Amino acid sequence: MDWVRVEPKTSAMSPTTDRKKVFNPPVQSIIGRRNHFYDSDDPYAELTQDGRYFIGGILEHASSLSAVVAPTINSYQRLIPGFEAPVYVAWAKGNRSAILRVPVVERNNAKSKRIEFRAPDPSANPYLALSAIVVAGIDGISKKTDCGDPVNENVYSVSESRKKALGIRPLPSTLEQGLSALKSDCSYLLKSCFTSELLQSYLTLKGKEIKEGMGKGRSWQIRQYYDV
Repeated sequence: MDWVRVEPKTSAMSPTTDRKKVFNPPVQSIIGRRNHFYDSDDPYAELTQDGRYFIGGILEHASSLSAVVAPTINSYQRLIPGFEAPVYVAWAKGNRSAILRVPVVERNNAKSKRIEFRAPDPSANPYLALSAIVVAGIDGISKKTDCGDPVNENVYSVSESRKKALGIRPLPSTLEQGLSALKSDCSYLLKSCFTSELLQSYLTLKGKEIKEGMGKGRSWQIRQYYDV
């Protein structure tokens, strides 16, 4: 019999089931379907300014997004520093310790330009997660949010003082922290893809989930999430 594990992570030491939301950019012109994230003149990642603003929006809202893209108690056993899953709010073109990457697989190819947001896991509702991620990026474009400089260092190995100097912060380490961030940073979602009723229902259901799982062990998480 073949077994398929869909939990984000069965334990802190087990391999992660990493799901990345990979963007073949959602912002395209009607005529010619031009990739608005591709700029052949950008020497670092062939990325347009709009692409950088899009990244800036995702990074700005990364903490609140975590409640949607990593939506279970078990999700945060995956988001642990030092393992494959990224936990630091930063971007680069090939840094596995950053939550957002802009791969440069093939230069001078507009079709290959994309943005990878690596925080989501298999338990995320794809409709909610993709909507929230895109809206966060578009909010960045609307507000011209600066994404900062790319971080090419291995964030796991740098000192706390160096992280602070680079402006790097971690994602929430628990679902409770993620929900708290979502409560305080939800206006960008309410302006477009989420109604207040949907958001409140989501927060209520997840709050009940936290209370139900409080003090419970791994056996409860397996029963709760094995078929998510």
